[in-house]
Amino acid sequence: MRMTEQYSLKWNQIDLERKQLHLVKTKNGRPRVIPLNSVAFSALEELRGDHPSRVVFPSSIRGPEPSLTGSRGWVDGVVEDAGVTDYTWHCNRHTFASRLVMSGKDLRTVAELLGHSTL
Repeated sequence: MRMTEQYSLKWNQIDLERKQLHLVKTKNGRPRVIPLNSVAFSALEELRGDHPSRVVFPSSIRGPEPSLTGSRGWVDGVVEDAGVTDYTWHCNRHTFASRLVMSGKDLRTVAELLGHSTL
């Protein structure tokens, strides 16, 4: 997912029964369905009851717990501590695409999963 898709994701866009995310607003203007693998599914199941927000990854939660402030609130420090250079959030999409191709997925499937309108 693109960063904007992830951080605007609402719980009503997640179908845990079918293990799918439903994105209504995407960069290319078309909705898309993203299948959830077992790791993503488990993480979302665990998150589901943790906060009262309609948004899956809220920018703030009132109360004593620290809030998630989008990737800019935590990623830079983690990346720096890990010694990774030349990283942007978009690198996650490149890694995802590369791993799909390395596992034998065809380019049409990769393009669909990434939400590309053309190859």
